[in-house]
Amino acid sequence: IDIYQSDHNGNTEHLVNTQFWTAGVGVDCGLHNHSQVTFCEVHACMVNGTGKGGMTYGDTLDLNSKQISLPVRSLEEHGPLWWINSDGSPLFKNEVVVYPYHR
Repeated sequence: IDIYQSDHNGNTEHLVNTQFWTAGVGVDCGLHNHSQVTFCEVHACMVNGTGKGGMTYGDTLDLNSKQISLPVRSLEEHGPLWWINSDGSPLFKNEVVVYPYHR
């Protein structure tokens, strides 16, 4: 779903692309880092049925490496996982936003 903002002069600006996904109990949505695309991704949780769902992130794709768990409660989002500059803007490398591996 694309969301646009319009001003009083009829000008429109694309604000965000929204995708809705569902994941059942124990589902692993795949470790990735967006190394080929330029966008900032935020996950929001509509209903956290077990209270244990959320995001996991780390330095490598190795599932046996250290991973940090970030619970996301119902009706909340996790905030930026991408790296940011001191001014709060996303950090870019090779024209893509720098992310840790996450799922």
